[in-house]
Amino acid sequence: MRVLLSARCYPDQVCLPSVATAAMWLARVKWAFYPLIDGMRHADRHFLLNALSFALIYHCTNWLAAKADVQQHVMLAAERDLPFVAWMILPYSLSLLFFAIPFWLVRTQDLPTVRRISQAFLLATCIAGLVFLWWPLRQQHVIPDGGHAFAALYALLHSVDQPFNQLPSLHVAYAGIGWWFIRPALALRWQRFALDCAALLLLASTLFTYQHHAADVLSGMLLALICLRWRVNTQQPAVALYYGLATVWLSSLAFYSGHWWLLYPALSCTLVAIAYQGRNALFLNKQNGKFHWQQWILYGPYLCSYQISWCLQRFILQPAIRPEQISPQWIIGPRLTASEARALPAGVVAMDCSAELAEQAVLMARVAAGELRYLHHPLLDIVQPTDADCDAVINALRPELASGKTIYLHCAMGFHRCRVIAARFKETG
Repeated sequence: MRVLLSARCYPDQVCLPSVATAAMWLARVKWAFYPLIDGMRHADRHFLLNALSFALIYHCTNWLAAKADVQQHVMLAAERDLPFVAWMILPYSLSLLFFAIPFWLVRTQDLPTVRRISQAFLLATCIAGLVFLWWPLRQQHVIPDGGHAFAALYALLHSVDQPFNQLPSLHVAYAGIGWWFIRPALALRWQRFALDCAALLLLASTLFTYQHHAADVLSGMLLALICLRWRVNTQQPAVALYYGLATVWLSSLAFYSGHWWLLYPALSCTLVAIAYQGRNALFLNKQNGKFHWQQWILYGPYLCSYQISWCLQRFILQPAIRPEQISPQWIIGPRLTASEARALPAGVVAMDCSAELAEQAVLMARVAAGELRYLHHPLLDIVQPTDADCDAVINALRPELASGKTIYLHCAMGFHRCRVIAARFKETG
């Protein structure tokens, strides 16, 4: 097989569970969309993550507010006579550009900046969504029907939006965050001046298009400031932050809806967030390729989601995901399927670097029969393994390599951890 050590690594790739209907749909379109997704820059993937998060959170909270027929508002008496300015929908429409351009401006390899931009927008979406959920408000102004040149644009706007999700204004928050990241990239003074004017016009347009009230605008500015001031480690994917946000949302939905079973995955996400925050790769205590029943109780939703994700990705991305021999003694790849485990040559040493997946039962049966040897050195998914992590795995394998054994080194999907270790081995000799 072709030797390949500089293969694609996806440190920001997140394994997500799906449902059977989604799997069936994805199976039909996998070859149409996989080349597109596979070729995305990290910035494009983060933009897609934020766009999907916004669509899910914003429209769900909008629907809940409409279902509850919310009437409360924060309109001041002084705002009642605020004029309607139809052409203001043009600067109002700039919000998408303030949301997207920061991701487009980032250099391909500038991952820390990509993460900071992504985390600022994601925090704004999640914080605003929680306010929308617990304190829904309704716009009080009524837009005049027709009679102006921009009636079609307003009709399009109101076909996808409703007069809820008022405070804080995500339009304003996104504009503030986008302005902060776009401005340093503009070299000329007139460009920065034009950006400043566009941002101010967008802020004003939220009032004069009757989409928001003054309190919404001020709180949106405050939200942007909070998200920009929030400091996390951008040298690594903020996995703890993502699981922390999942905890907050699951808990909020449990209390909002009365579906208390949602507290169970919330607890699991909390424990995972703590493990990632402390870089504790041993938190699942996997032994002999299996998890104890205590881990299944505490981390059941997390473990099941990874198992489902592994099954879907092995099916959807085949044949891109498969074991690959990179040297006479090294094979790297994903957790094996049952048929692949049966086909593994006798005498191979399987080094399992995944913390989150139980080892293939067929492989462990062959280990018990003395046909294979199994070693386990857990590494956290998504985050970049350190040189010390890689060296620990390599040192554990050196006696096997010295005795002429073939190594099968695998993580969950074979995208990242095992390739980083193999590259480190080549680098250090």
